[in-house]
Amino acid sequence: MIFGWRKDETAAAAAFEPQPDKARKFFEHARTVGEADQLEYSLQLWANGLKLDPANLEAHEGMYQVACKYHGAGSTPASGKDLREIEGPGPVDKMVVAEYCWMRDLNNATLALKFLQQVGKAQQFAVSPWIAPKALNILRGVMKAKPQKKVWLQAMEIFQAAQAFDEAFACGGEAQRLDPADSNLEHTMRQLTAARAIKQGGYEKTFGQAGGFRNQVRDSERQRQLEAANSISGAGGGTETAMEKARQDYEANPASPDTINRYATLLRKRGQGDDEAKAIEVYMAGYKAINEYRFKMGADDLRIAALRRAERTAREQLDQAPDNPALQAAHDKARTALLDLEGEVFRERVTKYPTNREFKADLGRIEYELGRYEDAMAAFQSAKDDPKLRVNSAWMLGRCFAKEGWHSEAASEFKEALAAIDSTQADKELEIRYDLMLSLMELARAEKSSAHAKEAAEICSAIIRKNIGFKDVRARRKEVDELVRTLG
Repeated sequence: MIFGWRKDETAAAAAFEPQPDKARKFFEHARTVGEADQLEYSLQLWANGLKLDPANLEAHEGMYQVACKYHGAGSTPASGKDLREIEGPGPVDKMVVAEYCWMRDLNNATLALKFLQQVGKAQQFAVSPWIAPKALNILRGVMKAKPQKKVWLQAMEIFQAAQAFDEAFACGGEAQRLDPADSNLEHTMRQLTAARAIKQGGYEKTFGQAGGFRNQVRDSERQRQLEAANSISGAGGGTETAMEKARQDYEANPASPDTINRYATLLRKRGQGDDEAKAIEVYMAGYKAINEYRFKMGADDLRIAALRRAERTAREQLDQAPDNPALQAAHDKARTALLDLEGEVFRERVTKYPTNREFKADLGRIEYELGRYEDAMAAFQSAKDDPKLRVNSAWMLGRCFAKEGWHSEAASEFKEALAAIDSTQADKELEIRYDLMLSLMELARAEKSSAHAKEAAEICSAIIRKNIGFKDVRARRKEVDELVRTLG
């Protein structure tokens, strides 16, 4: 039985009293050490804070962002020693331990579901909407290769117990698809439909109470007002209410990370008049006040976004009149300004976060566009260690080698990129094959090699069979055929 919960566990969960003030110190320290790339320590601090304030969704998300960084840097599962730093006797303690184990191994569906199971046991149902979609996505990835009805049914029970009824219904649907004749499952799905409707309507809170329905209507209106006051897109003046409150909070406490982030985020989202400039000012003031680098990153992202818009506008104008020298000069100037700022920003980020390979991939792209191919090579070689970045980094590394005339190395990198392509990156295949063909043609000329020429011809033929209008492949076909005849 998956959910053999004891009465003492239920009582302990109900009796839990959060301590958000104590938790806040852990969260602030966790952010600081996370910025310094002390990722394992940061995850422990987030966990210890969540034991005191388990319903804090912003903290769960902050811990998750560190875990994503840790995963990209090559994460390792939690050890017994790691768990002893955070474990405790209560249901909330066990929930946080389960969360910490999952954060150390983000693609592990079993750990994600164990965390969700402990959410239900600890009665921390506010956390369910945050973790449930993530757990379901991980499970779907695992089940894609070998779907099993038993696993889907177990997951359905876990989601249902955590009051994640949408995800429970999705799991039940997958099980039904594998066994449409299961009448018991059909009955369970009807129960889930009813439970989902009750939760969405909030009727379980008012059923049987005097004036329950009227109270529900009033509560709904109150909720709408609260959402409008706290949402940038709220109706009925909610935007300005939220903005004014965020401004007042910021001015009252300009050294608080939460008030800095809230005010700047709302300014960014509204994007009216000088909102972006004001957001940059708020971010930079926060960075100088408390030395949290994420605020400088926020300001730099806004600066880059503004230059990207300017470059895009200049490019669109040039597309309308490609022979206009003034428009060409304006576009060149805008592009140079953008690349210069991006280069400055991402060189700094790579220095600050030497294990972040996504930053290195971004820097590699910028250095390549600036024509600094050796610097781009170093960035792409480091980024290639991340499986998510392997295809693009190997491809761009090959292009760097080709720009330097090192076509043997370029061809090897293009082949490595092709070998790593999966269905999500299939759109890059023709581009990479085309670049490989060009390098093989150059190798054939340099080494007088008929083998390279024939390999290039085979690739050219494959591209034509797939898309005869791809780039200048028709002209390349004539060129490579002549090369084969010459060397043959």
